[in-house]
Amino acid sequence: MLYINTRCTLSRTTGVQRYTQEIMSRLTDQLIPIQPQKKLSGAMGHLWEQATLPITLLNKGLWCPANSGPILHNRQVCTIHDTSVIEHPEWFSRTYSRWYQYMLPKLAKNARAIITGSSFAKERIIEVLNVPDRKIHVIYHGVSIKPTNENSHDNCAVANQTQHPFFLTVGTLEPRKNLSLLLDAWKEFNTLTQRRIKLKIIGGSSSHFQKILPPSELLDVEFLGHIDDNSLIQLYKNTLGFIYLSSYEGFGLPVLEAMHLGAPTITSMAAAIREVSDGAALYIDTHHREKKQYLINAMLSIYQQPELRIQHKELGHKVAARYSWDKAAKETLLVLENYLL
Repeated sequence: MLYINTRCTLSRTTGVQRYTQEIMSRLTDQLIPIQPQKKLSGAMGHLWEQATLPITLLNKGLWCPANSGPILHNRQVCTIHDTSVIEHPEWFSRTYSRWYQYMLPKLAKNARAIITGSSFAKERIIEVLNVPDRKIHVIYHGVSIKPTNENSHDNCAVANQTQHPFFLTVGTLEPRKNLSLLLDAWKEFNTLTQRRIKLKIIGGSSSHFQKILPPSELLDVEFLGHIDDNSLIQLYKNTLGFIYLSSYEGFGLPVLEAMHLGAPTITSMAAAIREVSDGAALYIDTHHREKKQYLINAMLSIYQQPELRIQHKELGHKVAARYSWDKAAKETLLVLENYLL
């Protein structure tokens, strides 16, 4: 049997947690989950991972799916989603970036194989972590966000308030997501549309990232924090358009989720996002000096042209249909068996 390090699943669900849960749920007969008895934050969590975990497993095969793992455990495969913490430490807290700058190169060197989610991420791992090409396996994520049996009155109430037209963005409140650009453009867009549209922002902050403080005076902007999947599905399905302006991603799962659920999408030209979305979105160069105006124009186009919304819904559906968690799980198991059994 093989083991999977599920420490990350003790935290709120973001892209890494969803990836881990989706693959793990399809490999329940092949993978034994192992994690601390309770959530350990900060240094205590890393201490468990670096000391307790390898002692517990000795030489057993281990998959670490969340950018981290015990650097002294040689019989392991790890998933490295991206190298942003090495390339852009300014986006992260000092403690977090220093630890990962120390740990990640050693983990990449000692792991028997590395899984990552895009060709772009593979290229960066090769260059930044000095890993040979043959050691890295690109396995695209799937897309499947489904209703749960849980029923939160507060979150369902939020999701049901979809009669008023709105744009949607989803993601951790951190610098690389370019929320400041979106909010700056929103002020002008909000005036041009005579405040007929709302902007709903899903996601919270994390101690891992440099904090951003959104302005409090913005009109028709709702910061909804973390919500359950039932509510998120309804928001994806009912939004005029989904906006995701991240400067750097290893995959960009929210873009694929939005397309899967029929949301016309405006996104950045980050390499992995362009690779995954394959021309099905409206793209904004977040480094261009006219980026704010380009974003305003894209939002106006989505708002004013129903035929454009329909076109991008259809394109998004076609692209999203290529991605499968079942396929990702089968390819992942093949890598694990080849390197660990």
